[in-house]
Amino acid sequence: MSTTLAAKTRHLRQLSCQIFQTVHNPTHARTGHRILRERLAGPHLTSYYPIEPPTIKKLNAVCEPLGLEKLIDMQEVLRLNKIKGLNARNKGAPKKGEGKRAALNKKKK
Repeated sequence: MSTTLAAKTRHLRQLSCQIFQTVHNPTHARTGHRILRERLAGPHLTSYYPIEPPTIKKLNAVCEPLGLEKLIDMQEVLRLNKIKGLNARNKGAPKKGEGKRAALNKKKK
């Protein structure tokens, strides 16, 4: 009698899952369905941050194929001028493979 009762309850659960559109998992295996059931956070997170304005570099990339004049990025020009000044006084960053760590490795060999 208990086997028929167990079979009936199993069948009843299966029908219930079909009616209410839930996942039928008779073995109680871990499926990760709980996580898949949650709402996606993507649209909510992306709406939190404002849209970034296009940079001058991106605008130049778009304008170049069209044959339009390039825009001048004053911040980039100032940065390059500063680097030139530092390099003229030997205060700039060393070239790759000529820094302190590279010099130590050369001593060891």
